[in-house]
Amino acid sequence: MLVKRYLFTVLFLFIGSLLYCQEKPTQSIESLMQKDFKELRTEFFNAQNPDTIALLYASAYLQKATQLQDSQKITEGLYYKSLVQTDSVKLISLNSLIARSKKSPNHYLLEDALVAKAGYFFRLRLYKKALKLYTEAQKYAIEKENQQTLFMIRLNIGIINNLIGNSKEGLDIFKKSLTNYTKLGYTNKALRLNILANIANSYMQEGMYDSVTPYTTEIIKQTQGLPKYEELYNLLVLKQGINLYHQQAYTKAVDSIEKTIPYFQQIEDESNLGYAYFYLGKTHLATQHSAKAIDYFKKVDTIFLKVNYLFPETRATYELLIDHYKKKKDLKKQLVYIERLLQLDSILHDEELYLTKHISEDYNTPRLLADKQYVIASLEEKANFYIISIVIAMLLVIIAVGFVIYQYTQRTIYKKRFEQLLKTQETQQHSVIEVSDHKKSALQIPEDIVSTILENLEDFKQKNEFLSPNITLHKLAKRFKTNHTYLSKIINVYEGKSFNAFVNDLRITYTMNRLQKDIIFRKYTIDAIAEESGFSNTRTFSRAFQRKTNLNPSYFIKNLNASQTDI
Repeated sequence: MLVKRYLFTVLFLFIGSLLYCQEKPTQSIESLMQKDFKELRTEFFNAQNPDTIALLYASAYLQKATQLQDSQKITEGLYYKSLVQTDSVKLISLNSLIARSKKSPNHYLLEDALVAKAGYFFRLRLYKKALKLYTEAQKYAIEKENQQTLFMIRLNIGIINNLIGNSKEGLDIFKKSLTNYTKLGYTNKALRLNILANIANSYMQEGMYDSVTPYTTEIIKQTQGLPKYEELYNLLVLKQGINLYHQQAYTKAVDSIEKTIPYFQQIEDESNLGYAYFYLGKTHLATQHSAKAIDYFKKVDTIFLKVNYLFPETRATYELLIDHYKKKKDLKKQLVYIERLLQLDSILHDEELYLTKHISEDYNTPRLLADKQYVIASLEEKANFYIISIVIAMLLVIIAVGFVIYQYTQRTIYKKRFEQLLKTQETQQHSVIEVSDHKKSALQIPEDIVSTILENLEDFKQKNEFLSPNITLHKLAKRFKTNHTYLSKIINVYEGKSFNAFVNDLRITYTMNRLQKDIIFRKYTIDAIAEESGFSNTRTFSRAFQRKTNLNPSYFIKNLNASQTDI
């Protein structure tokens, strides 16, 4: 579908949901290759063909072009395939297409390929990478005077500017886009409405609330009662309610926002549902209905726990909850929401959103961490107060004696574990699990496939490929040219563990060996050791190390240094 496939790459995602797809019987690529290029291209962009069918036409187009050695048609075929491939292979195809286009004298389809790749990163919320690609694509579109592609690229640059807080720049882009919409002869109503919606969003971010109203009013009027614009209608009603809140028209704001909640619940749009709850809470707080406000803020928190994401603007949910429980002197709840806010900030920072305008001085990360330590200390002090006041002398003696005994016992246990670990590590590393004939037959996998996969797994171990932080069961199965079910079963039977446990154990074994042999490696931080060992974060590394060795990494390193110093 032309509009859906193109605009999906340029971020007008909801337009795709307005278009109707109808399944067609699957045809073979060989039979489709009998059609000429024009027919294949027409069917690829047929709005009634789902992506699975479109991929067949794109594959036939590429195969036919390859047979004819038509360089331009090959580039077109690669581009068409990249538009409908799944994310697991899309990036590979796009990188290949971009490299090919850059080598061609006229950079054929280069800006389109860059736009598609930018859309891929946008969906992952990697906005800096997406913006860089859109900017590069804009350069090539200007060179070729490709006005329609340039129009879409600039729209996306505007959208990203809004997302990262550059709403003034975004507003300028959208106003120019609205003018160019007419100049370029566009008649797509959904596209125009989107431009208007983004102008409204820019004005709202700039705090120009009076300027928002004409745009929201027009869009609501043009979409009300039309099923294919139901999502856009509800989004703008929500936006209108938020604007009314900023204009202190609180009763009207509640009425508008509440109208949208059943729709967002129906389509399970958790992000916008959280957005609606947040502003209902803010509105009730402004009208002194604090109990209702807190209930809505807790609903926002429930959504965060469910989807692990919130709009940056709704970050203030946790600031307000922390303040509420601080006034109530409820230290436990205060600690819960401080930790939740730190968690949300880490996610939003990872997704490359600029949060400066959403973070007050009292709720930046250093201040939150200090408050967290204070609350924890207060809770501990409160918990210990009653016991200490009753039997302080006896308790101190018991604690002191118990602590000495415990420390001695723990040191002895850990020391024995450490020594035993060094003795048994080599034999465990080369141990082979005996697999019974019954288990082998229960696999129901041909022996030659089992043998090939086992050889590949051995090669995987020998080459330390498990150190790649991005390795997954699906990626490894693809590399082995098998399916992930076979690979998972064989690892379970022949290694006696799940795929994740298998990879993590290999990494931990590698880490222990390297720590024993490499003095410099021992001086690395735990974070650096975890990264060198293929783990995406220190927590996962420490858990895996503890599970395999019954020791934590720092203890193991400390004792390695001590034992080699003694020698």
